[in-house]
Amino acid sequence: MATVNVYPLNVYKHMGSTCSNRGVTEFYDELLLICDWGPFEADECEENLVVMQVREIAGEKFAELVPLALKDRWTMPGGAFAGTSDSRFARMAMEATGYPCRGVLPVFDRLEG
Repeated sequence: MATVNVYPLNVYKHMGSTCSNRGVTEFYDELLLICDWGPFEADECEENLVVMQVREIAGEKFAELVPLALKDRWTMPGGAFAGTSDSRFARMAMEATGYPCRGVLPVFDRLEG
């Protein structure tokens, strides 16, 4: 089984119900960001693996976190955010979008239909 470098991210969400429609943030309080600078290794099949993706809407670029298993599907934010105080995470988002990041991004883990 292949492994990937990861960095752990804390999940920030409402303590009651979520709107993720049984997305990954409903079950995990920690996500594992796949990145070159990650100090840890994880199996590719871990359910809480996420990738950073960029969407362009009306000429603006937005960074978001998407579960690896859903990276090729149309996802929506479920109301949770994930992040870390590590400046490498903020730099990764800023380099992807051209805009400053405060170290927290929305998690797009909601599917419908």
